[in-house]
Amino acid sequence: MKRRMIYRYPPGQRLVPMKVPPIFKARVQEAAVQRVRSGKDPHERSMARILKAMARHEPTWDDIKRADFIEDNRGQIFDLFKFMIIALMAVVFFAGLIYASGLIKNALTQAGNNNEQNYAGNACFGITDGTACSNQGCGWNGAKCVPAGYVNMTAASNATLGKMDESIQSLRLVALTLIFSLIIGFFITNSLIKVHPSFFFVYVFIVSLAVIFAAPIANAYLTLETSNIYDGLLKTFTGAGFMLENLPVVVAVTGILGGIFLFINMIRQGNEGAGL
Repeated sequence: MKRRMIYRYPPGQRLVPMKVPPIFKARVQEAAVQRVRSGKDPHERSMARILKAMARHEPTWDDIKRADFIEDNRGQIFDLFKFMIIALMAVVFFAGLIYASGLIKNALTQAGNNNEQNYAGNACFGITDGTACSNQGCGWNGAKCVPAGYVNMTAASNATLGKMDESIQSLRLVALTLIFSLIIGFFITNSLIKVHPSFFFVYVFIVSLAVIFAAPIANAYLTLETSNIYDGLLKTFTGAGFMLENLPVVVAVTGILGGIFLFINMIRQGNEGAGL
């Protein structure tokens, strides 16, 4: 007959019943399947067996002792503020890159045009034979005769920085995509984070502060846009600029929808969420 193991707890301690969160069960089952796939276990172990093994595994408890669970949850409430700051900095930075790229391309193109004017009327350009070109002391580039030391800077500029300048224009779409990805990430975080129900009132207060904080950021962007900075290039950021110009409304709508996701998650999790 198989003997049943009896666990004895230290004096003053007793086993406290608790409901295991669904996300914890899912992670334990995932670990059990992974252990079978990696060959550590011949078959999938039960949750009780895995929990007993975890209780004996000191590195696991060392990690739990060092982890800052409170900070992990608190960091999410400032996502709206990070969203506003990142959105503003991204649009201004991307506009600066486009402007700088255009300046460099135009400067090299102008230098190339000046170079063409300096060599205008040179006899080497009229020679069509490679041998005659060499005899004249000119340079043959395989297609035409050019003066010695001549470099077509305009063609070089168009082939290098010209192509880069064309591709860098897509930063306008990148800025808009970045803003939407931050908003979607905020929704996903709110639908997954586990918090105490009392946190909802703190969330409403934080969203209210974010809406107030969004107004001066929107005004700052409008000031930059109307000041003709970057030769008015900010006005070409149509989508991202619209989001920043109406940032208080965007933050309010994002906060309300995020609060709905958070409230639904609270109902689903019940009282299993971690508090502040």
